[in-house]
Amino acid sequence: MAFSFFDFFLFFFVLSFVFLVNFSLLGSFFDSFRCFMVKLFGFDVRFSQSYIFVSYLFIFMILNCFFGYFSYSSCFLGVFEFTFFFCFVCWLSTFMNFISSDSFFVYMCKPGDGYFKTFFFCFVELVSEFSRPIALTLRLTVNILVGHLFVGFIYSLSSYLGFFCISFMFIAFLIESFVFFIQSYVFCRLIYLYLNE
Repeated sequence: MAFSFFDFFLFFFVLSFVFLVNFSLLGSFFDSFRCFMVKLFGFDVRFSQSYIFVSYLFIFMILNCFFGYFSYSSCFLGVFEFTFFFCFVCWLSTFMNFISSDSFFVYMCKPGDGYFKTFFFCFVELVSEFSRPIALTLRLTVNILVGHLFVGFIYSLSSYLGFFCISFMFIAFLIESFVFFIQSYVFCRLIYLYLNE
């Protein structure tokens, strides 16, 4: 079969409907995905930067979890060091956004309070603010790592259980997929809430 000049034009004609036209295939996919993310997280349109950041964060986490799981290795979010760095960078972006706003000083010092009460509440708020990356790290690492260890345990029992182990593996796969989705959702939802404080 020979290549004709018509095939060249036909390729670009079809390609224009995929990429270039206003109602293209990719454009409609991204619009439907954006609507899905807005409904899933309950995004407010006034905070466009935060929902774009959280949407990309959600996609990164889901892809990281599933590709780490299907390559039969540990995903990066199950490794404490990577997860701590990842959570720290996400928290630091929310913290920098928070301290750059005017509400930071109102949040720290409420008018009409005494010195001791203001000092105590400032201390409590700072401790709660700086404990967020540790809480995010532990929640994400433990939940992802426990799922991987559970699947590894079932896989090690496969030589003893034989064919019966396949049903356990399928159930463990469904549970692990659900945990990936829930943990990505919870992490991104917390980051979105921290961004919009």
